[in-house]
Amino acid sequence: GGRAVPETGPVSDELAEISGEEERRPWASWPLALAVLVTTAATVWGWRQHLGDLRPGGPGLVGDELGPAATGPSGLWRSALDGWRGGGLGHDHPPEPWLLPWTAPTLLVDAVAGPGGAPNAAGVALGWLLLAAAPVALVTAYLALRRVTHRRWLRAALALGWAGATPLVSATQDGRVGPVVVHLVAPLLVAGYVVAATRGGGTRRTAAVFATVLGVALTAQWVPLVLVPATVAGVLVLLLGSWGTRWRGAVLAALPWALLLPWLPALLADPVRLLGGAGATVAAPALPAGAPAWQTALLVPGAALDPSDLSAAPLWAALVTWTAALAATLLPGRSGRRAGVLVVGALLGLLLALLAPRAGLGVLPAGHAEAGLTVTAWNGSMLSVSGASLLLATALLVDRSWRAEGRRRREPWRAAVRRPRAVVAGLTAAVVVLAALVPLAVAVWRPPADGLLAAPPALPPVAAAQADGPSAPRTLVLTPVGENEVVVDLVGREIEPARVLRDRTTELAVGVRPAGPVEEVARTVVSDGGAGAVAGLLELAAGYVLVAAEEDHPLVGRVDALPGLTRVGGPQGQVLWRMSDNEAARVRVLDADGGLVSRVPSQGPHGVAAGRVEDLPDGATLHVAEGTGWSQVARVAVDGEDVAVGADGEVALPEGTHDLEVRLARPSLPWHLVALVLTLVTAFLALPFGRPEPDTTEEEEP
Repeated sequence: GGRAVPETGPVSDELAEISGEEERRPWASWPLALAVLVTTAATVWGWRQHLGDLRPGGPGLVGDELGPAATGPSGLWRSALDGWRGGGLGHDHPPEPWLLPWTAPTLLVDAVAGPGGAPNAAGVALGWLLLAAAPVALVTAYLALRRVTHRRWLRAALALGWAGATPLVSATQDGRVGPVVVHLVAPLLVAGYVVAATRGGGTRRTAAVFATVLGVALTAQWVPLVLVPATVAGVLVLLLGSWGTRWRGAVLAALPWALLLPWLPALLADPVRLLGGAGATVAAPALPAGAPAWQTALLVPGAALDPSDLSAAPLWAALVTWTAALAATLLPGRSGRRAGVLVVGALLGLLLALLAPRAGLGVLPAGHAEAGLTVTAWNGSMLSVSGASLLLATALLVDRSWRAEGRRRREPWRAAVRRPRAVVAGLTAAVVVLAALVPLAVAVWRPPADGLLAAPPALPPVAAAQADGPSAPRTLVLTPVGENEVVVDLVGREIEPARVLRDRTTELAVGVRPAGPVEEVARTVVSDGGAGAVAGLLELAAGYVLVAAEEDHPLVGRVDALPGLTRVGGPQGQVLWRMSDNEAARVRVLDADGGLVSRVPSQGPHGVAAGRVEDLPDGATLHVAEGTGWSQVARVAVDGEDVAVGADGEVALPEGTHDLEVRLARPSLPWHLVALVLTLVTAFLALPFGRPEPDTTEEEEP
């Protein structure tokens, strides 16, 4: 027997010292500081070719699952809340849950950029998140490991390995932002569930439970699939825990869903969305997709590795980690039981990771860029959950093995190493730590940033500048493919979130948009429709036409022949035209004959505008260039009084001079406010007030 050891959740050493949990140590933060220094230096070296792309005014990055994001915090905010969103003429599809948390780092980029602003602040923010992933992963793992050991050097060494773990490296290489977030938070979540499942009470345990709820809700906004193991774990605590812990299981199982209230209708209407996330899906020609099962069990996501290649070293390191975690279940007393819980969590994560590439979620329909391919969940997110459980279990083995050899009696290390069991404990610690560091060494050798590129501009500079102006004209982009096919796109100031962070489950739920006004206008432009083509461009508010081809392409000649267009050059491999009369605008006032009377200055995305129009003639109408359905969420006010909006987006205006305002409704705002109140209450309950209570049920093995 021994003295009771107080326990808390994953909180900092400094907080623990303030609370009196352990004695003050002058060099308490040096292991963490050194580990952060090493990780940061390795990160800067590996990302050196992209640092210029990630300056506040830079273009940002793109990857296999990451697209350009030329917008700022206001664009993300409005895309998350407005009733009409997306690129082109817009749509009313449910917003992606990760838009709101994405706004926070974008605000930081915008603030650092200064008065000049950052036109690609949202894209740069995602780049910053990927850049900081390894150091942040190290810190979160270091804090979570405090749940099983107070040995700072051990925590720092194992956290270093977590910063280079294969799921994080693979996610970063592909630009999978959602799985990166899962990896960063997973150790804290696992530690929080361990706290919830442990007997004993106190304000610190309660705070840890509610902090874990916040972590689950935040992570699920990026990858909803996290809700599955989180809910299962909460239900297990509810059903199998002691009477004093069952309420915690109920909270962990139910409260994260309540915090996601604004997005629940979309998840319930299309349950396939629950299995996706921001960059958390794969399109494969056949199942199973990715690595063989034995490599998945060794924490390798995605494509298979050649076992004989040096890059496959993390496979064999994971074998050591699994062995250590299983050995930890043999520890006597409560430590062995706790290790057993962690191994069960690792097996649950592994089971989901094995199912992911074998469970087809649907086939992408005709007309999609990946038509005919089967969508599956990317298994790296669940491997991060599994790996976090193994991380804590291995730390538990090393800590308890070393403690059992009398280190708590502070005997000289020379005396300790004379005993065989002490030598075995030391070798165990060395092997486990070295195995944990192997993935980091491979990541330094082959930096994950090598899979990313600088984001190309969505539009030529002149068109991009005008898109943010008072008329906010769009650009019709025509990309020839082969001899007879042309890919059409309508690009404006708004982004299409699905093109920035790919979530193929959303694409399955929404389907392929049928041909509409954009395709019809493009058809007239391509077929030399004359004045009709120009009139169609005005209806789309397309002030520019861009052909993504060399000047000698036949399509360039056909566009050149259209009346009302003037060529203004363009970047290499592109040709750009603008409307000669400069009448294109999102919000226009036309007379009874269709002539332009005035343009209402744009104040935001998708027709949001405000301004004074003077001397309107009889029969004047307001025309807003947006898609079908826009009128259902639009609100138009004339001199402060709301007026009816026609199904075609037209509004009859009275004669004279009037103040006009066009705005968009926010139908989900009440639910967001309810979720905000719940989040604030949960955050208050997560504050670690009070001193840690001794846990009389904790025994320290001899």
